[in-house]
Amino acid sequence: MRSSQPEPDTVPFNVHRQHEDDRGPGCIRIDVGRDEHQRSVASLRHLRREVDIFLLPNKVKLESCTKVYIIGEWNFSCDFSACGRDELEASEPWVIVDKLEHFEEGEKHKLTWDSKQTKAAEEEEWKEGIGLISKVTESMKNLRELTWVSTLPFTESMWGVLPSSLTKLVLDVSQPVGLDNTDEKRESYLLQSAMKPLVNFTKLEELRIFGMHDSFQAVIWETIYRNEAEGEGIRILDLAMASRPLIRDVGWLKAKRVEGLRVPKDVDRSYK
Repeated sequence: MRSSQPEPDTVPFNVHRQHEDDRGPGCIRIDVGRDEHQRSVASLRHLRREVDIFLLPNKVKLESCTKVYIIGEWNFSCDFSACGRDELEASEPWVIVDKLEHFEEGEKHKLTWDSKQTKAAEEEEWKEGIGLISKVTESMKNLRELTWVSTLPFTESMWGVLPSSLTKLVLDVSQPVGLDNTDEKRESYLLQSAMKPLVNFTKLEELRIFGMHDSFQAVIWETIYRNEAEGEGIRILDLAMASRPLIRDVGWLKAKRVEGLRVPKDVDRSYK
């Protein structure tokens, strides 16, 4: 089996190629959007099945595996296209009831109105999905590497179930972690404060964070300063913002027939 480290280190990260390098008895892959036959499935039912039936009962595998990949597109159980426009734009959200425990493809949850509910149904699904994955990572006593590149958002709650002895951490934080139902489901993203627990991971040799909507510079540099990994410390650091930086366009047109230019002068004023 080839090394999990890219060769050379400057090769752009590709989660599928990296998983091909790492796949084996020591690696667990959780594709939140596809089953073992690569069919697109409702994510929450699929994840319950994978975690509760196949992963958690296999304690030997969980304790022996050192790597876990969370990948794939999250497919919601709810069909919001069936709701009217007025219902979707109302301040109180639709919520899931009568959760179906069957796993046949095509089944949908029923929706009902709950004026006491403050979270969107999407957030409820994310929360349960993240909780299921938390059970898996918490049971992996020898976990050393986590790769999370999925439309299921990585949230602050995951830090508490990850060992601080991780040597490799790859996170795509470009996905929204919350939806504001009082503002047409305005998306909110992982903040710098939610990344603060990263500084406790002092054994990292590889750290990649993609899709940042907020600057994590203070947290990143403190993490590097605290690093105690043997050898070269953090050997690979790969960071990317969600949006391209605002830079001056070199293709500006030259102004012609300019009569004059008025520039305000800074005047010192005495303050009383």
